[in-house]
Amino acid sequence: MNEEYIEKPNKNNLATASLILGVVAALGFIFVFPPFVFGATAIVLGLLSKTGDMMSMRSKIGICMGALSMILLCFVLGSAIHLLMTDPNLLKEFNDNFNEIYQNVYGIPGEGGYV
Repeated sequence: MNEEYIEKPNKNNLATASLILGVVAALGFIFVFPPFVFGATAIVLGLLSKTGDMMSMRSKIGICMGALSMILLCFVLGSAIHLLMTDPNLLKEFNDNFNEIYQNVYGIPGEGGYV
């Protein structure tokens, strides 16, 4: 066999980085920052890894996982805010905790000033 006909695998580092960051973003969706930072970076790197008309499967998976983690985080944050704003007991408890922390940090007696 001639070596002219042997194709060497194309190692696309951007696609691999997109896949890794997409997995990290998907695993860290319960935290606030990893899905936005790593998910957005995975999407950008996945799009930059496109060579010609082809996009590797690694970059497609990285883009999907990054976008999915960002969407899932938006859903979780929206649900938490909705729950906090519709339950008066949770809102009062949040306000009391906020006022206590405000008084401890700034040393100002009285109401802290969130709600």
